[in-house]
Amino acid sequence: MSLYPAVPFPATPAAVADGWPAGLAGAGIVAVRVADLACPLRRPRREGDRAALTAAGAGKVRPGDLVVFLKPVAVAPAVVRRDGKVQAGGHPADHARLGIIEQQLDEMTGQPGVIGLVAAQTVPRGKVKGSARRSMTMAAALRAVLLMTLMPDAGYGEILRALFGDLALLPWQAEFAVPRRPCSAPGGRRRPRSRSCACGT
Repeated sequence: MSLYPAVPFPATPAAVADGWPAGLAGAGIVAVRVADLACPLRRPRREGDRAALTAAGAGKVRPGDLVVFLKPVAVAPAVVRRDGKVQAGGHPADHARLGIIEQQLDEMTGQPGVIGLVAAQTVPRGKVKGSARRSMTMAAALRAVLLMTLMPDAGYGEILRALFGDLALLPWQAEFAVPRRPCSAPGGRRRPRSRSCACGT
């Protein structure tokens, strides 16, 4: 069965975040009182600070309280810097999922986590220089290829924005952005300048 979305869509929000508490149904919306939000920095916040706000106290929500409603994007270990910054540990490529599409693949193959299993058995060809963590893990690359079949008219930038979705907005321990520079296509050909792919750190 072929699936073709009518419009480009973010792939990640439909997936339940790994590590979500088992006692809570699904990955629902989180409500936090505005009065409980705090900046953990030990200095005045500056534009460009890659730090998340925290919920201090988590008081009981009462009628009339101002509440901010949040959509869970990822569950990750906290990284706390010396200046108080709270960032997400790990890498966004480990959290990117295809939501209902990936669930259907698992059902069709009868194997949970089939993309991860295929990625674990795939050995990349060619010479890899250095040991730095790449932006695209094998599993993330496979998911990007699947999105290319569902979004045939989309450029590489659109594919990557759909794959990483709101994950790119989080303050990861290592700065992350969807790469946009041109890179080499399979076979050594140059990709068009109007497109880009995640091939950097």
